[in-house]
Amino acid sequence: MGLKSVSRNGWVAVGAAVLAVASASAFAGEQYLNRAALGTPVPAPGSAVATARPLIGFDAQHVGGMRDLEVFVDGADRTSSVGQTSDGRLVLPTQRLRDGSHEVSVRFGTRNVFSRSVERTWTFSVDTKLPSLAVATPKAGAEVNARNLVVTGTSEPNTNLAIGWKGGSATTVTDATGGWHVTTELPEGPVALKLVASDPAGNAAVTTRRITVDTTAPTLTLAKLPAKLTETDAPTFTGTITGESPGRAIVGATVNGHEIVSRPGAVSVDQNGDPVAGVTFTGKRFALSVGRIPQGRNAVKVFVRDPAGNRSEKALKLVVDSTDEFGTRDLVAGARGGDVKALQNQLRERGFKRTKVSGVYDDLTVRGVRSYQRVHGIKQSGVFGPNTRTAFVGRIVVNLRKFRVSVVRDGKAVVSFPIAYGTAAYPTPTGDYKIVNKQSNPTWTPPPDSSWAKGLGPIPPGRGNPLGTRWMGTSAPYVGIHGTPADSSIGSRASHGCIRMHIRDAEVLYEQVVVGMPVHIS
Repeated sequence: MGLKSVSRNGWVAVGAAVLAVASASAFAGEQYLNRAALGTPVPAPGSAVATARPLIGFDAQHVGGMRDLEVFVDGADRTSSVGQTSDGRLVLPTQRLRDGSHEVSVRFGTRNVFSRSVERTWTFSVDTKLPSLAVATPKAGAEVNARNLVVTGTSEPNTNLAIGWKGGSATTVTDATGGWHVTTELPEGPVALKLVASDPAGNAAVTTRRITVDTTAPTLTLAKLPAKLTETDAPTFTGTITGESPGRAIVGATVNGHEIVSRPGAVSVDQNGDPVAGVTFTGKRFALSVGRIPQGRNAVKVFVRDPAGNRSEKALKLVVDSTDEFGTRDLVAGARGGDVKALQNQLRERGFKRTKVSGVYDDLTVRGVRSYQRVHGIKQSGVFGPNTRTAFVGRIVVNLRKFRVSVVRDGKAVVSFPIAYGTAAYPTPTGDYKIVNKQSNPTWTPPPDSSWAKGLGPIPPGRGNPLGTRWMGTSAPYVGIHGTPADSSIGSRASHGCIRMHIRDAEVLYEQVVVGMPVHIS
């Protein structure tokens, strides 16, 4: 097939069409490049501001032919308040806005074929309230013994938290519940912490906390004690403390794992005559009492602790063998003597036959005590300590309302008798005491400074003695349990504070009682 020729006029027609298309394309390109648009508005979409009167503004690009502008804030038409800055930005000074979310809508038209109508809506929030800020640890004025201290507290969720101190700082962000913790590296000595919680709006809450970092333990020097104590079971530990003032030092001891913290200047004995834990200072020297130590082998650690928690200690082994009287003292492994024999005999009598009567608190005795403890619901330590001793030896329970005295042993009353007790003018004291002495066929001696006994002299044993034939004195001053020849008074309030019994009943009770036995009067 041959090619058709094209006339000159045809070429002209084609050229005109090409020029028209090119012109249209150039126009469209120019219109596209200069289409109207809104730049990034302020406040930025999704942002928060800390002022109730934020400036709302936006850049409008290529809007020389802007028409029909409309601006709405939270649905209210604010078009009339819109102004334009020298750089062409459109701004809207706002009235006071409440805390919370707000919506801005902008609409306008142009002559641009690609942006006949321009519209944009965005939201921001107003938050003028300071975030909460609380420090949980350390407490104000605390003394701590770690430089890498973890500071904890609470604020609002997702809040920036910054801590600063001389020579350092640290930051974190609170979790979804508002909790936060920051690990710091603090210098030794007094430290001032400045804490700042900043929320997304820029509100900042500030607080401070002053603490002291002290990582050095005081120095303890302990005077030597004999390895075996035969004269006392309440030794006094002496020594010196340096590196901490006595008024701030905490001094005490652990005895067989049990910690005893002594009170400064504590009295030497309690109402029952038992030594109590206490410490006294003379300059840097101290004298420490930890109360009674059990008969037997004891592991003791004397310690000093400063307010920051730094601690120094000295360990020693003490064997105590100061009494043979059973029932008055605690017993641990290694104890020897008549008190241990009495325990072993009574364990066998109560059915724990594997215990051997050797007079030495050995492994078989430990097992026997543990078996007793298991049967009676006591912690199975194998130590004949306060709870076990009270259950095993027994305690005296005086019920004034019921006019009864009972001995409770192994969880049950083994004997019980009627009594008389103090009149309203001379009441019997209530509380917890102990038996401090026992006398068979006692001599009655008038209590000193007692108006009712004024002019009376001692009465020897025999018929008519006010104490009958048995006296069991308690640690309550001048109050004891005793027989009486006045049988008719039993069941009434008739005494001057003592607990009276029928003479025969008092003789039976006497055989059940040992010195040191607890007495509970209620």
